[in-house]
Amino acid sequence: MKENQDDIRNHVKTEAVVLHIDEENTIIHKDEAEQFECVLIKSGTEETEIDIYADADFIELEKDSLSTDDFASGAVIKYIVNPQKMHAGNNYGYIHIVSYTQHLKINVSVICKKADESEDFEVRRRKTGTI
Repeated sequence: MKENQDDIRNHVKTEAVVLHIDEENTIIHKDEAEQFECVLIKSGTEETEIDIYADADFIELEKDSLSTDDFASGAVIKYIVNPQKMHAGNNYGYIHIVSYTQHLKINVSVICKKADESEDFEVRRRKTGTI
């Protein structure tokens, strides 16, 4: 009986993992591909697996997942904003960070001016109805 009580006292209690990101909104004016990074901070001692994905083609992620081991050396989410996969003007997307208890999003907003397009543009509206 004494051995069982000692085992229970010596058992390490794990704490649930809570994730935080150091930056939630990225607004960029880009004409060339560039790499960016965001630090992911974890509190808690529980083992976890984290999935990472982007919902826009112009956001290219270096990794698509992180594990608890990645936090020992500092968990950094690296991504490239690729203007070749954007249209001229405003481009919007999110980087999703998903664990079994949380879903975080990083907003990535990019204003892109294509090199072959001028700053002036015409907005055409189609009229509906009868004349």
